[in-house]
Amino acid sequence: MPKISHVYKDKGRGTYYAVVSLGFDDVTGKRIQKKKTGFTSQVEAQKWYDLTKADLSKSSVQMNSTMSFKTFVDRYFMPDYKTRTKSQTYDVGVARLKRLNYFFDRKLNTISPIVIQDWHNCLIEENVSMSYIYSLHQFLQIILNFAEKLGLVSRNNAKVAGNVKKSRGKVDFWTIEEFTIFIQTFNQKRVNERLMFTVYWFLFFTGLRIGELQALTWKDIDFEDKWVYIHKSIYYRNRKNWEFTDTKTQSSVRKLYLDDDTLKYMREWKEVQEQIGKIDFIFSDNGLPIVKNRVNKMLIRHAVKVNIKPIRVHDLRHSHASLMLQLGMNDLELKNRLGHSDISITLGVYSHLHPTAMRSVADKFNGLVKVSVSDSEIS
Repeated sequence: MPKISHVYKDKGRGTYYAVVSLGFDDVTGKRIQKKKTGFTSQVEAQKWYDLTKADLSKSSVQMNSTMSFKTFVDRYFMPDYKTRTKSQTYDVGVARLKRLNYFFDRKLNTISPIVIQDWHNCLIEENVSMSYIYSLHQFLQIILNFAEKLGLVSRNNAKVAGNVKKSRGKVDFWTIEEFTIFIQTFNQKRVNERLMFTVYWFLFFTGLRIGELQALTWKDIDFEDKWVYIHKSIYYRNRKNWEFTDTKTQSSVRKLYLDDDTLKYMREWKEVQEQIGKIDFIFSDNGLPIVKNRVNKMLIRHAVKVNIKPIRVHDLRHSHASLMLQLGMNDLELKNRLGHSDISITLGVYSHLHPTAMRSVADKFNGLVKVSVSDSEIS
């Protein structure tokens, strides 16, 4: 007979026993369990387990969930969360936790759906964006899900309360005309501006995430076969504290083919960089990964200089997607080029970028079927 969860065999006596977990003691931190031995079969032990779990579930939760939210998070949730997530994800969680201070002094068993709704309202009154409230609620739901798993609450009230409606963020991008004006503001005789010219050009014509660009080394580019291999990212805290990480998803590991102009500018930058010294990172003039803040500041400064609307570094990725749609790339090809894990992400973010492209599809229907008027009747 297959093994039944929570039921074990006493090999010495040849009988079975069952163990019911009731969560953790708030004071000692030790797991609370109830055990019964002497069953003659697994089925008999399982029946006792089910009945005991049902009878004691309510009292178990009441007994253990008097722990405060802050105590639970500090003692149990965050240590576990740190082992299961990337450094960057964990740091984002630490930052979001500060916004959950509304619950810090509350007992777990008092965080009801109405309390969560009140928290939503408070954040809205503080003019916190709906998108950020949405992400905070998701994090709260993860925390309470772990509490439910450990038997500290009977249900996840964040799920019961429901999340706020996530507002679709505005997707900003540059047209090819705007990018052309912007990119011509750089004095390529200056090493610093030559580097930044190459950075912006590469981002616009590849659609890479900034972390993917930061991680690129010269070993990742093949000038002969005209491609660049994206297989890692960088999580950058400061000059002395950064690390290579996996790409955002497995689908983000990809090979991108490069156009001749991009390859030309890459070769030229390589020659300039070699005069500085031996540097492994492609986009570097000091041996370290280029800093996102540096990329962002110069982008804004040069855009303002020529009266182009300032955008974020990540919006160069949107600009690339916009350009690809304009050139006729289909959704699946765009998904693969951007390294999305699911085509629904691509459609959700970019389907509305070019309404003119949608109109052009309709225009292609014109004249597909020719109908001649007939006077004859169908019998």
